[in-house]
Amino acid sequence: MKQLILDLSAQGAPSFDGFAGEENRELLYALRSGEEKNLYVWGAHGLGKTHLLQAWLAAAEQAGQRCLHIGADKQLLCRLPESDYDCVAVDDVHLCDEAQAAALFTLFNQWRDAGTRMLFTADVPPRALPLREDVRTRMGWCTVYEIRPLNDEEKMLAMHELARSRQMYADDDIYRYLLRHGSRDLPTLTATLIGFDNYALQQGRRMTLPLLKQFLQQDHS
Repeated sequence: MKQLILDLSAQGAPSFDGFAGEENRELLYALRSGEEKNLYVWGAHGLGKTHLLQAWLAAAEQAGQRCLHIGADKQLLCRLPESDYDCVAVDDVHLCDEAQAAALFTLFNQWRDAGTRMLFTADVPPRALPLREDVRTRMGWCTVYEIRPLNDEEKMLAMHELARSRQMYADDDIYRYLLRHGSRDLPTLTATLIGFDNYALQQGRRMTLPLLKQFLQQDHS
């Protein structure tokens, strides 16, 4: 199943509903069903791993489970006040330094013995992690999924879904223009679309291609 989560504007709890891409279907099922105890999700930057991780945690919290999120502050691995959690998610494992990787090795074993559900994300598969071998081995014990990039048609559908969720109207030529110009990763596309929607509202005007070009020119000036 593949990539990213649609609305990155943080309206409410992150959700799986915005995920798109036929090739990512199996991954999305694994995350939603909970049938896999431990998951490792990897893929290139910009495919939505962090949003996916947050949606997984949000679903667990809504179910009343005790959750731990290790995000940018990897040093938290070295100073956890407790390790009794139902679900643990560690984002961007590849960014751990030597001390953090050592702590992660110890914590992984504790969490596994306690039956804690685990989710890890990284830019590379377990075998390519720039970490010590025993940590790479532990990550490889998880069920591993690669997030694959969306094609242009799927990105169009994702932007349509974002527009629907925000109750905004934009012609297809706006989506096509965004795909042809600037960054093509979905987080940037959706962030630009959200910014354009806000700009159009401030201007009291419809979302049109001329207004989009004006917005983009202003944004880069």
